[in-house]
Amino acid sequence: WPNLIVQREMNTLGIRQLVPTGPNEFIMKWTMFGFEGDTEEMTRHRLRQGNLMGPAGFLGLEDNEAIKFVQDGMLRVPGGEHYVALDPATPFGTSETLISESAIRGMYRHWREVMGL
Repeated sequence: WPNLIVQREMNTLGIRQLVPTGPNEFIMKWTMFGFEGDTEEMTRHRLRQGNLMGPAGFLGLEDNEAIKFVQDGMLRVPGGEHYVALDPATPFGTSETLISESAIRGMYRHWREVMGL
């Protein structure tokens, strides 16, 4: 990790995983879950929700495009090595609103602790 995203939105539970397939390529694997006690009606409902959250859904489509933009931007930098940094001077982000980067900064802060960095 951090190539794994666990999502829990609108009564859905899913995992998205970025899997590198080469130096300039990746695939995104999607797994959507149901529960053993789900009725047939609930299973159909979860499948419909997956059309919103899943790989071809409105929300998933935007996420995939954002990841592709980052990857394409990296490819334009000469030298073959890339470094994306979060400014350590602002460890909790730069916004006081609900729309901020504090969640991603917290995830990477934890990742650095786990990795001993």
